[in-house]
Amino acid sequence: MPGFFDNLRNWVAMRAPYTSTAGHRNAQRTNAVTQIAGQGLESINSTAVIPTKFAQFLTSGYALFRHDTHVSEKLIHTIQLLLAGAHTGLAIALLFQEGDCDELTSNVCKAVTLCEFLYQGTLIVGWVPSELSKDPPPAPTV
Repeated sequence: MPGFFDNLRNWVAMRAPYTSTAGHRNAQRTNAVTQIAGQGLESINSTAVIPTKFAQFLTSGYALFRHDTHVSEKLIHTIQLLLAGAHTGLAIALLFQEGDCDELTSNVCKAVTLCEFLYQGTLIVGWVPSELSKDPPPAPTV
């Protein structure tokens, strides 16, 4: 078994330091703005979260299929795509049910809250490091 751990340690050691692409940073900024707007609008009307979550779904989907994003960024956008899509579906389901989620008595309300917390976590984990470690700019062509 010592060979396995040596190989694993060598594989981890040869990984390049994390850098982020401009497309990933722009998508995360867009998702953050829609998150803030959605939370503000949700306090006025609970169904206002549907368009903002759908916008996050589309933004993460677009960033996922960009050719210039790194694999780690694609993973973050895949998770955000799934969470925003699930939250959109749950919000639509709540639209057709009676009542609000003021008290977390319904399983759908608990799932909405869980999706919201998980999405905020992935937004923080994906956005903050990307702003601190940008890809080096391309060399100027002469």
